[in-house]
Amino acid sequence: IIGEGNREAASDNLINEGKNESIVHSSDDKKDYYDIIDVVKRRRSSGGVTKAPKYMESFDSDEDSESEVKKLKSDFEKKDADKMASSHKREAKSTTGDKDRKVTKLNGSELECPECDYHTRNVSTWLSHLRLKHSTTPALSGLALRCDCGNESLSEEHSRMCTIANVTILQKRDGPIRRLTDLKKPTVMCVLCEALPKTPRGYTRHLRIYHKSTLIVNGIYLVCDCGCEVRNEQDNVHADGCDKRQFTLHKL
Repeated sequence: IIGEGNREAASDNLINEGKNESIVHSSDDKKDYYDIIDVVKRRRSSGGVTKAPKYMESFDSDEDSESEVKKLKSDFEKKDADKMASSHKREAKSTTGDKDRKVTKLNGSELECPECDYHTRNVSTWLSHLRLKHSTTPALSGLALRCDCGNESLSEEHSRMCTIANVTILQKRDGPIRRLTDLKKPTVMCVLCEALPKTPRGYTRHLRIYHKSTLIVNGIYLVCDCGCEVRNEQDNVHADGCDKRQFTLHKL
């Protein structure tokens, strides 16, 4: 065993040499601790190393060495066990999250778009196509999604929960497909009935044909979105070159 005086007299080069020796303290090399002890002891006895690494400083006897190795092995095994447990927890959490998250299932048959050649087997994708490409929804288009279980719906929520989730598209209402933009358009109702003429020209013609009346007789006039005022049918000549279709009703 090297004396205390010899340890203090050792050069930095020899210490560095001892540190660079293949004495590694990591989980990858933990299987060879006894060999590590033998190397350190041999180098101590030959004077090659004056100071061992800190975790080896107490190896002054075989009993101490063996005890320290057992302690090191125990520490590494505990760390490995903790890592393994943590990994299992992450995997379990990930698996649970996947089970809890309900997703739209693929439909058994193709769902076709009522306005173009697009088709898909995913209800959510089909609904997104209607909304983004054609600015409409099943409700506005007069459509419904009927599942093989008998349920009818207008969204993908049922297909997320149903164990069957095989739907077909039903036409529930005839007529033109309405758009989301139609919901935002102001409508002007006839002052004499519930008709909803779509243009200033249509409004004045409606009064004349169905009510034998005029705008002035009813004390009203129309203002087109282009800014033109319509007080009689002759004023409607502007509509031939006007690209505005919205108008408002005002009292004279």
